[in-house]
This record gives sequence, C-alpha cells and structure tokens, in this order.
Amino acid sequence: MAEEAGARQLNLQVGSSETDAAAREGLLSKTAATSAVAKFSNQNKRFKANATMALVIAGYMTLFGLPVFSENCAVALFGQKDSVVDDELVSVCGPNMMGMKVNIGEDDHHIELVNINSTLINEGYEPYAWCGFLPGSYFGMWPTVVQTAMFTVFGTTGSTMKNAWQCVSGTFFAVLNLYFMTFLYPKGADSENYHPALAWANLTVVLFLFLASRADVNTMMMGMCSTVCLMLHFMNPNTGPTIGTYKSKIPFLCWDGETTMVMLTNVMGCIIAVMATIFPKPRMNITHVHDDALEIVHGIDMIFKDCIEYYCGKARDPRRFQIFGKMAALSSAMSRISGNLEASYWETFNLGKFAKIRELYAAFNTAMKNTEDVLYSIKSALLQLDFNEHHLEFVEALGGPMEELRVETLGCLTRCANFCKDGQISPEEK
Repeated sequence: MAEEAGARQLNLQVGSSETDAAAREGLLSKTAATSAVAKFSNQNKRFKANATMALVIAGYMTLFGLPVFSENCAVALFGQKDSVVDDELVSVCGPNMMGMKVNIGEDDHHIELVNINSTLINEGYEPYAWCGFLPGSYFGMWPTVVQTAMFTVFGTTGSTMKNAWQCVSGTFFAVLNLYFMTFLYPKGADSENYHPALAWANLTVVLFLFLASRADVNTMMMGMCSTVCLMLHFMNPNTGPTIGTYKSKIPFLCWDGETTMVMLTNVMGCIIAVMATIFPKPRMNITHVHDDALEIVHGIDMIFKDCIEYYCGKARDPRRFQIFGKMAALSSAMSRISGNLEASYWETFNLGKFAKIRELYAAFNTAMKNTEDVLYSIKSALLQLDFNEHHLEFVEALGGPMEELRVETLGCLTRCANFCKDGQISPEEK
C-alpha cells in the first residue's frame, strides 16, 4: 500500500511538472507572439511615415523640376535664350543675363541687350526680351537643388534643419577656400604666376582639415564634395574660376559666378527639404515633447504594475521575461526621445518661452533616465526571487501598499510632465 501511495504521489508530481512546463511554454509562445505583433506594428508605422515623406518630397521635386521639364517654365525662370528672326535662329539672352532687357542694337539681327530703365523708356525703347529671374547658367546647376534636398530631408523638421545647417556650412567653407585661391590666382590655372603644386597642396590640406575637424558627417560630405568640384574647375586651364560678370550689390559677388550658383542652389535645396517636413503635414519635434514625456511615464507605470503583479504571484513564470522586454523597450524609447528633444532646438533656437520649455523637459527626461539603475536592480531582484511560504506571507501584507505607492507615483510623474508644458513652474506647482 505504501508503495502504491508513493507511486501515485510521484505520478501527481510528474503530471504537475508537465502541466507547469506546458503552461510556461504556452506563456512564452504568447510573449513571443505579442512581441512580434508589437514589432510589426512599429515597423508598419515607420514604413507609413517614410512612405508619406517620400511622396511629399517627390511632389516637391516634381514641382521644382518644372523649369527643366517645361519650356515655358524654363523661359519664365531662366529667360529667353534664342529667337527666330527671318527663319534664322538668333541668340537673345546670354548665360550671364537676368531681368527685363531692351535692345539698343541696330536691329533684330544685331542684338545688344541692356537693363531696362526709365531713361531708355523715355527715349522710346520698348521691352525686348525677358532674361529670367536667374541667369541662364543656373539651368545646368538645377539638378544640384534636387540632390541637396534628397541628402538633407529627414523624418522631422528639427533633424532636417540640422542637416540643412551642416550642408550650408560645409559648402560655405568650400566656397570661401575658392575665393582665397582666386585672390592668389585671379584666372586660375591660366594665371601667369600659377603653380599647380600649390593648388594640389591646397586641395589636399582642405580635405584633410575637413576629415580632421570632427565635424558632422553631412558637413564633411557636402564640404569635401563642393571643394573637389570647385577646385577641379579652378585647376582646369580651359575653365578657370568662373567668377561671373553680373555683379550684385554685395562686393566681390556676381550672380552668375560659380561660387554663387553652388551656394544658392544648396540653400534652395535645403529650403525645399525643410518645407517638405512642414507642409502639408508638420513633423516638428517641439510639438511632441509633451507626448514623449507622458509616453515615458506610461512605460514606467506599466513596468511597475507588471512587477508588482509578478512579485505578488505564487510561482516563478515566464512573465518576468515580458517585464525585461518592456524595460529594454523603455530604455530605447528614452534614447529616442532624448534625440527628439535635442533636435527640437533647430526648430525653436531657444527663442522666447521655448528655451524654458526645452530646459524643463530635458531635466524631466534626465530624471527618468536615472531610473534605469532602479530598473536594473528590479530585474536582478526578479531573477533571484524565490516563491517560498515566507515570501507569500510577506507579499500578502505588502501588496496593497505597493499598489498604492505605484498609483501615487504615477500621479506625481504625470503632474511633473504637465508642469513642464507651459515652461513656467508656479509656486503652487513647486
């Protein structure tokens, strides 16, 4: 009889172990499935956001590329390049002309265009040709606008403006270097005192300085690219530095100069990239800093709630791995939100109340990141937790107070996040 009783007890234990193992395996499978669904949902959101941004930037590029695709748009922007006179094709506007012109030449076969003014109008001259808002030489540089916009645009307005600043600053230093070389050799490689070795040395040193400057990747990339292109033209005897002839009101700057064209087309590309993140749908970081703060609070609350439920349980089960996964996800979210908060500077430049708002949210985010050490301690405690009879007696009295503490903590963190919203901490809020 004793042997039969022992056998039955052993069978019950084996059956119970098998049941627990099956339950744990089922919970692990459910956890994996939940994680996969959440991962797919996040990937789907990112894909939709990226696809929308791609469509928006494609629309902007199509509109901005009309002067290249459409002859009428090209004439409106770059002017009339030629005209048919007595079945003969006659050149009208040169590559360095812009604005409305009158013909002071003998006839349509001998064209001499000058800027229109009141004196010529009083003398009976009529407008003869429209030479565009920009010199015709910009037509060949127009694809650079599209290229710059594609390199600059990013997921949010702040990140895009940061990339735009890096692009413009890198190009500016490349243009500044060419002005320096033009001062030494006004005609480039065709100058009488030109030394090729000095030009190559300049190119090498400038590229080295970009690489050694520890500047952002976008700054180095655009600066080095512009430096190489400008210096290769400078060292070519057939081209030399294209300083231009259509002078502006700024000393040493001509509208049709290569340096001016490179700088302006880069600026236009950056403006298009920033506009794509504002219209039709704003993607500004500063409008989401409050939601990001509440997201952190919600994540911390979920983790502590799950920890209390697991701690007050009766046996070790795979739920702890779900909790560990949420801890890792919260850490990643905090890093992402810190990046968004940093990028919001390029949208506000800390002007007005935004300086205090960003300062408060930065302090709040830093305080939340400091809780990562607490989360690691909780993780270690959960891994070593032993559900014996003493533990069950302990949590029976402690479960209620822990839940009350969680609720109060959630309320406190939520109020702190809300206090940051207006950038002012009143005496009552303190």
